[in-house]
Amino acid sequence: MKILAKDIKHGKVKVCVENLDDLWYLSQIISNGDFVEGITTRKLKLGEKQEPVKKRIFVKISVEKVEFSKYSSILKINGTTIEELDDIPKGSYQSFNVEEGTIISIIKEEWMSYQLNLLEEASRSKQSRILAVAFDREQAILAWLKKDSFEVITTLHGYGGKQYPDRENKNFFEEITAFLEKYVEKTDYIILASPSFWKDELLKTIKNDLIKKKSITCNCSSATTSGLNEALKSNELRAAL
Repeated sequence: MKILAKDIKHGKVKVCVENLDDLWYLSQIISNGDFVEGITTRKLKLGEKQEPVKKRIFVKISVEKVEFSKYSSILKINGTTIEELDDIPKGSYQSFNVEEGTIISIIKEEWMSYQLNLLEEASRSKQSRILAVAFDREQAILAWLKKDSFEVITTLHGYGGKQYPDRENKNFFEEITAFLEKYVEKTDYIILASPSFWKDELLKTIKNDLIKKKSITCNCSSATTSGLNEALKSNELRAAL
């Protein structure tokens, strides 16, 4: 997270969200009763007979609810406007969808020491971009690792699966490899997790040296989100990272 301005005397901090971990930090920092201001969108009617259109507005709200899901790439901040704007009465409900690249200001009557510590920790942390794949011959789940969870990018189906019962292992592994090639430049590590020997079979089909260099293998019991969770908590993987 990048701190753009900091005026604790007046309770105001302006930040820019740089990665998915920052959303978790903000969910711990922003509380009900705080004020948040920035640019967001709202549907407005520009005329009596016209359909509502989305318009970018600068607005300040009093926070009533902060919603964060482990499996989402958006932090939702709900509240009410504290000033009357064009076509928006004071006290209207408004939300901010905070994501990577969003700039907001947080205003508190008092910043607690743990909140300031979290803010500083977020500003110092550099997120490792780790792509994880849990797979077998029937299915592959690909996900980005986040601070305390993961974000599923896609699910691929392979040999023996219900959707493609006649597909061969080689073709399916080539499809996984093609997907990895799209993301390899953006990653620091690639985790290949599978039951049995499937990870070794996949490595045999990979010709890209950069994928091989960044890959770490580990075991999991299934090519599911549960299997992915299992792999990420394994001592085997923690030692490698």
